[in-house]
Amino acid sequence: MNRKFLTLTASLILSSTAHAGCVGDCWFGKDKAAHFGYSAIIASSVTAATQNEFYGLAAAVVVGAAKEGYDDLHRPKHDPSWKDFGADVAGGIVGAKVGGLFIKRQNRGILVGFHKAF
Repeated sequence: MNRKFLTLTASLILSSTAHAGCVGDCWFGKDKAAHFGYSAIIASSVTAATQNEFYGLAAAVVVGAAKEGYDDLHRPKHDPSWKDFGADVAGGIVGAKVGGLFIKRQNRGILVGFHKAF
């Protein structure tokens, strides 16, 4: 990962609390930081466990979509938001890349063993 990407990501996360005065569904509210953070945790964990960045991203996106679906079904107390889902996807991308740092690079894309079927 390059230094500019990490700096930009850190800046976005840290600035998310600076917009506390926003009313309604703000892009940089505490709720979006939570969506981003939890999705990053899910994606990095699944990526590290499966050694596949796509699976990590997919897990974060599915959980984020399920959460927004739940919010849609329970509208009196919950509000579904495309911005929340966007934060989930962004967190999933960052988390999958971070989890990818833990993948053993020497085994990636190489057949390391097989069993005889007879």
